[in-house]
Amino acid sequence: MSKHLSVSQTLELLDRLKLTIRETAATEEKLDQEYRLQRAAALRGFEQSSEDHTTRHAEERQASEASCQAARAQHLARYEYRHNRLEQARQSSNTVCSNESATRRAAANTPPKRA
Repeated sequence: MSKHLSVSQTLELLDRLKLTIRETAATEEKLDQEYRLQRAAALRGFEQSSEDHTTRHAEERQASEASCQAARAQHLARYEYRHNRLEQARQSSNTVCSNESATRRAAANTPPKRA
């Protein structure tokens, strides 16, 4: 014996199938919309984070460069100070040495004192 469905049963099953398809399509649309919203929010968050990072990096780099310039200027000032002190000491040493040489030459050219 064959178990064929009656026309009314077939129509009822078709109606249930149509309803299930509509519900599935609605659920799919809802999930798709939620996904798009979450994706857009994530992209905005990423862009904001990227901008914040870029800004913070630029500020840190600028501060680092300023600090480097200040340290460089300080080291240059120390170098100049030491260089000038060494130059003064060298000139002073040359003056003392030339005075001593002149004194020795003068002493060598004078006749010995007689007692």
